[in-house]
Amino acid sequence: MIEKYSIDQWIENSFTEKGYSPVSLDKLSEHDAMIAKKINNEIQRQKKYSHLCINTLNNAEIFYEKSIRVFSALIKIGKLNKEILTLEIFCKKTTQILSDELDFDNCSIMLKDERNEYLKVIAGCSKNENERQKTAKKTILKIGEGIAGMVAETGRYIFVPDVKNEPKFFEMDIGVKIGSLLSAPLVNENEIIGVINFSHLLPETFDTETIRLLILLSEYISQMITMNSMHNKLYEWQEILRAHKLESLGILAGGIAHDFNNILTAILGNISLVKMWINPSDKIYPRLDAVERASIRAIDLTQQLLTFSKGGAPVKKTTSVVELIKDSAEFALRGSNIKCEFNVDENILPVEADKGQLSQVIHNLVINAEQAMPDGGKIIISVNNIKIKKHESLRIPEGMYVMISIRDSGTGIPKELLDKIFDPYFTTKHKGTGLGLAIAYSIIKNHSGFITVDSEYGKGSVFNIYLPASDTESIDEETSEDKLYKGKGRVLVMDDEEMVRETIRDMLVDLGYEVEFAIEGLEAIKKYKEAKLSDKPYDIIIMDLTVPGGVGGKDAIKEILEFDPSAKAIVSSGYSNDPVMANYQTYGFLGVITKPYEFKKLSKELYKVMNIK
Repeated sequence: MIEKYSIDQWIENSFTEKGYSPVSLDKLSEHDAMIAKKINNEIQRQKKYSHLCINTLNNAEIFYEKSIRVFSALIKIGKLNKEILTLEIFCKKTTQILSDELDFDNCSIMLKDERNEYLKVIAGCSKNENERQKTAKKTILKIGEGIAGMVAETGRYIFVPDVKNEPKFFEMDIGVKIGSLLSAPLVNENEIIGVINFSHLLPETFDTETIRLLILLSEYISQMITMNSMHNKLYEWQEILRAHKLESLGILAGGIAHDFNNILTAILGNISLVKMWINPSDKIYPRLDAVERASIRAIDLTQQLLTFSKGGAPVKKTTSVVELIKDSAEFALRGSNIKCEFNVDENILPVEADKGQLSQVIHNLVINAEQAMPDGGKIIISVNNIKIKKHESLRIPEGMYVMISIRDSGTGIPKELLDKIFDPYFTTKHKGTGLGLAIAYSIIKNHSGFITVDSEYGKGSVFNIYLPASDTESIDEETSEDKLYKGKGRVLVMDDEEMVRETIRDMLVDLGYEVEFAIEGLEAIKKYKEAKLSDKPYDIIIMDLTVPGGVGGKDAIKEILEFDPSAKAIVSSGYSNDPVMANYQTYGFLGVITKPYEFKKLSKELYKVMNIK
């Protein structure tokens, strides 16, 4: 700031250096007095001119500083739309930026309701923030009511230098005091969408230049709010489009996997039988082991395909994810030159998860990270408990989550491709199917979870998985069973595939059971009723869940139980993750067995259900 006193001295010194100086007029002749008077007048004129220049420069400096702060606020608000934020969070951050950059005592954004009848405070920021937050969201005005309501009605800004002198202003229950106020409309394409309010505790605190800048700022904020809404709608449409793509793929995948599982049932079933009949020391035994291992790998492939289908709903159990994550990551990196570091919080909460599917997600993401680092590197996997607050994120509802982060130092993902990486068949690699990330996305979505990615091209990527924490503290433990359970009794098997019927017949006969068949549900119902009425009832039924072109197990068991409530049935399907398979007891089944059949698991399930009293 330039001082006036120093300028006055400088002017007088300038005249003195040129031989002129202020003098007393009574000591001069008339001619000299006239000259001296002109000199004195010139000095005074120069002083006034200099003071005017100083004021202009000082005002320009103040305006420049205000403009810089406004532009700084514009830049920061503009950056908010790089994130996916709820409208409330976007407006909240906007008011915080305005308050910090422009030093207002209070700032708030009010938006119209859908019927254009009311204004509601969507976000506010105040130096007395704690008091404001208790009441700000309760503030609702009718259109036309109060200063803000009038602005929303007319679309014209209103400036109140001193609210005490404005009868139309009234104190609202917002927990803050106001001395002077500027309310400006938020307008999008000639439609008034809301009002933004700037206020100070003291009156007479807004000058003309500040008001002009704030009017321009309100126009920019209007566009940013509109852009935020467009971004959110675009995100929602992208999610819908991705879901349709996955559903289309699921229809195809489900059919392929169903047929493939039937073939694998015949292969694995016959291998199991042959292994039971020969000595482990036989030369052919290792060959059978190799075929069996290859078939089991094929089962994993079918399960990946089924993830996309409607039969891919996870069979959830209360699970601790820590060991599962470590085992899956280490398995994926076997023989790799990539190091893996684990950062795990203490007391990680359990989640409701399908272990097989969640393991597949970790495996896919770790493989993806490994492929992004062809020259080696390090993967950092972090597991944390995290609380998501209400309205903190557009994607993630409020609650406790287990967050799994998988970070690599690889090539990164170009910004323009980030929206496509979860699409089926999309890949930038020479190898691979383009299904890994799509499968991961589908699985996490089916777990009511969320998956996000942050990446910078050339610096690496981090995938964050959010799984809802379970309210159940006890963990469901799985026990392995290597025992073969023999039995006896009459078994009715309903399956439409001949190769499956032949395989399961040999397996059941080997276990000691009598076997008869039905191809679909209506035949099974008829045979069951006839056997029951002829005093040769079936002890148990194994029913295929899905029969193309016929009645499946879910509908058939309903009619059988109406006829005989004591009927015992096991549901069977290649769709291991079908909701009926996951909740089989709800549909009247007493047991469940997935295709392809494993001999020992089949024997155990039959033994268990047969002995239910």
